[in-house]
Amino acid sequence: MSEENKNTSIVKHDIDALARVNKSLEVTKKLLTLNDDPFLIPYRKGDKWGYCDKAKKIIIPCVYDGANPFIENLACVKIGGNWGFIDKSGKIIIPCIYNQGQNPLSKVLASVYFKGQHLYFDKSGKEIIYDDVEPFSEGLAAVKLRFYKVNTTEFKLGFIDINGKEIIPCTYYTDYSYHTFFSEGLAAVQLGWKWGFH
Repeated sequence: MSEENKNTSIVKHDIDALARVNKSLEVTKKLLTLNDDPFLIPYRKGDKWGYCDKAKKIIIPCVYDGANPFIENLACVKIGGNWGFIDKSGKIIIPCIYNQGQNPLSKVLASVYFKGQHLYFDKSGKEIIYDDVEPFSEGLAAVKLRFYKVNTTEFKLGFIDINGKEIIPCTYYTDYSYHTFFSEGLAAVQLGWKWGFH
């Protein structure tokens, strides 16, 4: 066997496999051209930040002192020493007035830290009043509300869906450090001194 044949004999051509790959590439290219939602990347120009597309074309001007990647349609940005959120058009959804911002916890919630307390917002910028929001599992997230009673503070636990709507009211007992989530359609909850599953 010649040296040239040795190098090419180990490569096998499967015409059907190549046709499937080509078809997949064509479908992927078509889907990418149909997607109007730009993939935006934080971009630094001098000491300011903005966002560019994959071709490094600036889409959102470099006017921010800090910029985090987009998660879904929100990105956490910094102006001066304060944080807020913008959407992919550059519109401010949550004003830059907070001590600290976190990238969205989920497809619907963003969190900021202000005066020692976490505040939560939906994607439209509407504040959702909870003391804590757990990560989503099976489409629901545990939320905690603080209730003040004489000489004591209690937390109650409920669940919201991915649209921020309260699906299970905050009626279950919890403490701030307790974490729960849904698994196979059930979540462990406490009512009084008794435990069960919702």
